[in-house]
Amino acid sequence: MGEQQDLLQDDDTGDLIDGILGADDEDLPRERWPQQLAELVDVTFAALRREGVGDAEALRLAEAVVLAQAMYLGGDRIYLPKGDALATALTHARIFHEHNGRNVHELARQYGMTTRQIQRIYSQQLRYRRGRRQRHFNFEG
Repeated sequence: MGEQQDLLQDDDTGDLIDGILGADDEDLPRERWPQQLAELVDVTFAALRREGVGDAEALRLAEAVVLAQAMYLGGDRIYLPKGDALATALTHARIFHEHNGRNVHELARQYGMTTRQIQRIYSQQLRYRRGRRQRHFNFEG
């Protein structure tokens, strides 16, 4: 918890929640927006600030990222790992995005893995994404 507080201690985030609800959303009661949503905006804003993004742009991007996630996840419960499990998940996602079909050997060297591991990670990540997309479209269609 202390680490999360450190992320926010130097940032002025008092008005962030007001920025989330645009004019089109005025009829949506504030109490329906969970506290965690506001905290996600705050943490994203603070992370962007630490990366050198200016206040106005950090706020705009934080809101856009959190709103996109909210629209995509829309009421789903999700589990976010911590520690080594998070690091591994992020590495696997990075490998998926960097993979272009011709750079398996390069990725294996870069990440200290075998080409077989890279291919397995890519296939697994692809299955995750296809599965989510199919569930999403089946419920919305």
